[in-house]
Amino acid sequence: MAVTNLITIAESDTYNALSADWLALTDPEKTAHIFNASVHMQAQWICVDVEWDDPTTLDDDLKRACAYYADADRIGVLNTAVAGADKVGRKVEETGKLGSMLKTVKWADSGALASGNPLESIDAIMSIYCTSLANRLTRV
Repeated sequence: MAVTNLITIAESDTYNALSADWLALTDPEKTAHIFNASVHMQAQWICVDVEWDDPTTLDDDLKRACAYYADADRIGVLNTAVAGADKVGRKVEETGKLGSMLKTVKWADSGALASGNPLESIDAIMSIYCTSLANRLTRV
């Protein structure tokens, strides 16, 4: 199955208009990130009313999610394991010292950093329309 880019460069620029780093990319770089985002969406989500080979079946929210996933790919968090995740949130600072016993630990208060998942807000958009394959168990 060939992967079709789900959005155009123009659409990605519109949705990522507030990201100067995104807008500074070359078209081939944007195309590569859009491709990776498209692969991610098709591999991680089942969407009943979406035909992945036909981008016209995506509504504006799903196109926006694709653009945000593309930007997440640009910063390197789309297909990497989330480091530092913990049940109380994501650790943002840790200091240790043995002599005179100094210990400092700080956790993120809110947002994606608090959950340890930088894709959380994008996944929330997707979950309105689709079912995630990430949390499904496979019986062998």
